[in-house]
Amino acid sequence: MNWFDKIKKKIEKIDGSRDLKRGEIKTVLIDNFKQQIPDFPFLDYKNGVYFFERIRSIDNYKIYETLHLSFGLKDKNFSCSVSSTLNPTYRYVGTYNSGILTQHVDLIVLKKNKGSIPIEEAYYFHNGKIDTTTNIVKTIVDDYKQFGLRFLDKRYNDLFDNKIFDKGLRLLENITIDKTVLKEQIEKELKQVDYVSSRLKNSVYLDMKEQLQAVPKQDKDLRQKIPGFAYSLLEYYWENE
Repeated sequence: MNWFDKIKKKIEKIDGSRDLKRGEIKTVLIDNFKQQIPDFPFLDYKNGVYFFERIRSIDNYKIYETLHLSFGLKDKNFSCSVSSTLNPTYRYVGTYNSGILTQHVDLIVLKKNKGSIPIEEAYYFHNGKIDTTTNIVKTIVDDYKQFGLRFLDKRYNDLFDNKIFDKGLRLLENITIDKTVLKEQIEKELKQVDYVSSRLKNSVYLDMKEQLQAVPKQDKDLRQKIPGFAYSLLEYYWENE
């Protein structure tokens, strides 16, 4: 059976229940989250995505832990992911991210513990019927509870031991340049370097990057993330009070 037939079998499953009503999935999601992971209340709905969120803190900085659920009534699938970020702007960004300031990963990737997943397994498929869709939601919430929360807890604990992250917060507190001026300088330069932040020559950015790179005894993978981290710290600086 090819991937198309496998998907078709899932979305055409007969269960005898009525069709799911437009907008009804919101109630189904909220009810299941309240029952299974009440620490993540409903946050918002934007552009076809439902957001549930928990906020924790590190050194008086808020860490936004967000569960993203994209629901397609016509396409008959759910796409689900988990994000953790210091910058509240990125709570609503769907792009996957493996940076220091923001991490965002697909839920099924966490569940299967591998990056390459065939398309027929890459989504939570439903048939548009209330019973089957409700059962799929229960599976999704259970996966969030088992794999999503594990990811978020590990990420949160890792931040306490991340010396580059800690150094970045200290540097953030010592920036004195006007936020509007810094934003204008960097955004103007980004256009000149084809929006590759690691190629910036802005003095504030370079100083922050060099001080982060000076943190001793850091593994190669973490050090490679420093240029992006330096930029994301400055972006956080000018976007937040």
